[in-house]
Amino acid sequence: MKKLEKIIKGLEIWENWKEDYKKFVPRFIEEAKTKSRWQDWDKDVFYEYFERSKGQCVSSLKQGYFSNKEKEEIKQNWETEIAPILKEIAESQETLRINLYGNLDNIIRQHTSQHRKAAVNRLIAGLQPKILCTIVNPKDLNKAKNLINNLLPKDKKIKDKDYFEISNKVIELIKKIYPNDNIYDLVTIPWQLYETLSNKQIVENKEDMNLEKTLNLLKYKKQIILQGPPGTGKTREAKELAKALLKLKKEEDLKNNDQFQIIQFHPSYSYEDFVRGIVAKPNSNGDGITYEAENKVLTEFAENAEKDSNNNYVLIIDEINRANLSSVLGELIYALEYHGEAVDSMYAVDRSNKITLPPNLYIIGTMNTADRSVGHIDYAIRRRFAFVDMFPKDLSQELGEHFAKDKFIAVSELFIKDFDLNKDYSKEQIVKSEHLSSEFDAKDVWLGHSYFITKDIDIQTRLNYEIKPILREYVKDGVLKELAINEINKL
Repeated sequence: MKKLEKIIKGLEIWENWKEDYKKFVPRFIEEAKTKSRWQDWDKDVFYEYFERSKGQCVSSLKQGYFSNKEKEEIKQNWETEIAPILKEIAESQETLRINLYGNLDNIIRQHTSQHRKAAVNRLIAGLQPKILCTIVNPKDLNKAKNLINNLLPKDKKIKDKDYFEISNKVIELIKKIYPNDNIYDLVTIPWQLYETLSNKQIVENKEDMNLEKTLNLLKYKKQIILQGPPGTGKTREAKELAKALLKLKKEEDLKNNDQFQIIQFHPSYSYEDFVRGIVAKPNSNGDGITYEAENKVLTEFAENAEKDSNNNYVLIIDEINRANLSSVLGELIYALEYHGEAVDSMYAVDRSNKITLPPNLYIIGTMNTADRSVGHIDYAIRRRFAFVDMFPKDLSQELGEHFAKDKFIAVSELFIKDFDLNKDYSKEQIVKSEHLSSEFDAKDVWLGHSYFITKDIDIQTRLNYEIKPILREYVKDGVLKELAINEINKL
């Protein structure tokens, strides 16, 4: 028990998750108590409670949540079937209502294509924060129970088998360790404890092992470049890595965060823009100007990181190869390899030429491999970065009708011979399509999956204004052969 208590007390609470939970859950309870029609709920509160899947304040469900069709059918029956049960649950803040939970599960099951147990559990957990924990997937909770039991004496082990009784026991266990704390301040502990006991890296998207591998690589190397053709989600992946390093729950949390910065390189970007440069300033008398050296983006960010050595800092450089990287970095090429060691800049600020990249500073670059008009990255730079390939992938299982799978296949066949949706081309050898020029590798120019996501725009608009223009430009630039034009026109 003492070991478990030590582990729990050693956890660093995820503040952003906690604050979101404290913001919304009391409002979930109040709305469920007082509103029978979902249309009468506060719009933002209802979105957070029911509509949102990933990044929701109780539990993020990237997979296993209700489909859009299921959501609509549930909402159609909200007033008559769902709301009365939610009201009873919300009014029972101290008591488990096992029968009510079962009734809600059975009703919702009538409106779903498969049993969405975790999704239903999340609806319930969001209304009873004092007695239910935030691990909503039954499999995860059972694993957590077993891991916790390994650290408990025989007479204290959790013996329950029902999901809700186990969830309650986990909360009660944590409350014993923090008897005087507000339960809203302890919301992140169950999941963090589960992650810690499982020896897993804390990553929001737990299913994505590639992200975890890349994160471990970044921690080791300190700077990486995500490279791939357009539309493969390089910038999005960079932000996911930043979130993991900074222990943030949502992408929005990166905004206005002092430990995070994102910039974009362009061909005219220079050392004086990125590291240090001379600027003109009015003199003290106001009748002339003086020229002084000034820290720029990287050096200023690095100094902030050095002053805050207990926290990670992440700089994302989008389109990193659009600038002449050797020229932009200058003497900092050495500092990239030896974090914590000072190097001499050509400019002095506050009478010092020294610049240091601290060990808690991480740099993530993104590089579009299809863009041959940009600067070459020489071997000295390549040796100091780890390069991670990003490939197009099928998102039809994740997004359903919001991913144009047929068009994704048709376009992929322009680059890959006998394209197979079930193959993992990051591990398989790619055989070029007859449409692809021999001078290009498919992995560098193959159009990415984000062009086929249709959540906010229909596929025909994407085809006419995004996909076809890029493919025609590929033909013009010799990436695709002329014979590809007929296939492009058929799309």
